[in-house]
Amino acid sequence: MERDYQHRRDRARKLYEAIGSVRCPYLDEAVSFNAKGWHHLRYSAGNERSKEAQKLKFSLLPAARRIVQRSGTVQEYRRQNIPMGPERRIQQVEYWGFVALAGGTNGKERIRVRVVARREGNGSPIFWSIMPAMKLKNGEDAYDQMMRLAPDDIVDG
Repeated sequence: MERDYQHRRDRARKLYEAIGSVRCPYLDEAVSFNAKGWHHLRYSAGNERSKEAQKLKFSLLPAARRIVQRSGTVQEYRRQNIPMGPERRIQQVEYWGFVALAGGTNGKERIRVRVVARREGNGSPIFWSIMPAMKLKNGEDAYDQMMRLAPDDIVDG
């Protein structure tokens, strides 16, 4: 299992680094795929995400570029003040959520995917996260269902 995780992480890292930045029509500027975004794929609130959660996010990464490039509308927006840095100074942070369908090849179902971009203060927007954009009513764990739908990589159809 650890070997599979390492393989997926390494492949995802190469893909992520190759993206660089992508112009987002809604924001009318480039969204950078930088080290902060990569770190957030693997960690949340200072703790490492589960290996399964990371593998799910890695599997969705191939759709991230296309979703950012084609997002002319935003589905979610949030602005908040967050203490940041060693001095814990309050800084305004904005988040945009872009949702699109991805997958649909090789007999796999198309799934809704959410990409989140983030801007700290007056900085440039960065890629922040990618996740399934679904809620399950049957009580089934979303990660388990998504891993069945996207066991390797989402390929744009």
